[in-house]
Amino acid sequence: MRAKLYRFFTEKDETGWKERGIGEMKIMKHKTNKTCRVVMRRDKTFKLCANHAISGNMEITQHMGNEKALVWSTPSDYADDEPKQETLCVRFGKPESAADFKKIFEECVAACKSGKDGSDKLADDLSTLKVTDEKDSKKEDEKDCTEVNGEKDSEKDKNTEKTEESVEKPED
Repeated sequence: MRAKLYRFFTEKDETGWKERGIGEMKIMKHKTNKTCRVVMRRDKTFKLCANHAISGNMEITQHMGNEKALVWSTPSDYADDEPKQETLCVRFGKPESAADFKKIFEECVAACKSGKDGSDKLADDLSTLKVTDEKDSKKEDEKDCTEVNGEKDSEKDKNTEKTEESVEKPED
């Protein structure tokens, strides 16, 4: 969705909103771990305006009652080279676009809170692992050998060892 992004700045005696760029505002979801990120690039230069993960403690609200503008804070935005805490405001051309963005943003926050962002999946995967003795694991490794060119890897290694043993070193 096309939008204009602002960041809140505080410098000595001044505070206010500074324009960060105009471009496509996207919420991207990782395929495997299901984490969500806000990503926006400037139209002409394609430089990053926003690049941060959505976490379970984030809140997005309308900016001063404006139906087209939304505000949220992030602990670490990576649009610049170093991560930095930012308060961001995005303004869309239509109130419907802002409502759609807010809905998706809140769904991602809810998914993070409920643990559906991949952390539970990782914990489940780790809980299914079992510890075996070293002897048992060697036997399992031999059973799990895949065939390469018609012979098992373990047989291939034995043949390689025999070949290496039969090579004689020249005497000086």
